[in-house]
Amino acid sequence: SDNSAATDNTAAIQQALNCAGANGGGIVYLGAGNYFVKEYLVIPSGVELKGVSENNRHFGIKARGTTLVTEHGKNEEMGKPFISLHDRAGLTGLNIFYPDQHYSDNVVYSPTVFVGGDDSYLYNVTIPNAYLGVLVKGKNLHIDWLRTLGLKACLVLEGADNAFVENVMFTGGDWQDGQRAENAPPTDHWTNFPNYHNEGIYISNSDGVVLFECFTFGMGHGLHLEGEVNDLLAVGMGVDCSSDAVVLENTGKNNVLINSQLVGIDNYVRSTSKFSGEVSLYATLCWCGSSNVRCTFDGEGVVRIQQCKISNGGVDVNTATVRLQNFVFDLNLYPMVVISPEAEGY
Repeated sequence: SDNSAATDNTAAIQQALNCAGANGGGIVYLGAGNYFVKEYLVIPSGVELKGVSENNRHFGIKARGTTLVTEHGKNEEMGKPFISLHDRAGLTGLNIFYPDQHYSDNVVYSPTVFVGGDDSYLYNVTIPNAYLGVLVKGKNLHIDWLRTLGLKACLVLEGADNAFVENVMFTGGDWQDGQRAENAPPTDHWTNFPNYHNEGIYISNSDGVVLFECFTFGMGHGLHLEGEVNDLLAVGMGVDCSSDAVVLENTGKNNVLINSQLVGIDNYVRSTSKFSGEVSLYATLCWCGSSNVRCTFDGEGVVRIQQCKISNGGVDVNTATVRLQNFVFDLNLYPMVVISPEAEGY
């Protein structure tokens, strides 16, 4: 393969992946450099596509390690993903970059990474400017150190039972900071112009998902639950500069967030009329630069919030059942808690 990004490396990389798969599995290693990959890649069962990075890597630094440069899937949102992983397949230690993406006039692409197989993994992967970063429909996925910006969504878990996601950072920083790419947004673009529509972490119809030390910045929704979601455990969830830090539209029970920091523009936590599940939040800090940000609860579900500090704003209980315990409101903003007559309980 050619690591100068001068020629198309699709066939050479895919041939190596197929050869490893045909021999029972193995590692296909790409050294440092930029590799232009025009078409999609499929990682067979038991095969790992590996770059040089052995730890978390900021794309903005000058030495970028192994980078796949692609325009595959352009203007084809439902097209084939750029990289697909089968059972027990892995993607580690590399970057994926779109030179034709634009920060304000977003270009639609098919998913960058699709995990359709079970027991697969992503380690130390950076995708600075995806449209849909990672789409997961397989079970038992492990993600450790994933950095991406998804202009539509960063990480989508659909039917992804028992996924374990840790140490992820979803921001525009890798695209806009440091040794800047030619199509990079201005510094602090997402602080000044946050995206009100995209998803940081979206979970639908999945059981037993674990999120550990995950962070999103500048997303429309930091964490979004929809469909039937059971036994979610999120520890150390950080959401900054999001329109709605947490959105609840799910059914299902035993969903717990512990030690969360939520920075919202419109809502810290918002449940909609679709919400009929159960979610508990313990040890939560909510703050923002405005006094108008609220926790807003609709639907027929149950939300329990224990040990919560709200530095700005308050709580509106419209139709849901909400239980508040050990709350601190920093500012004397009235009303702090508003309970509608239609609320089922408090």
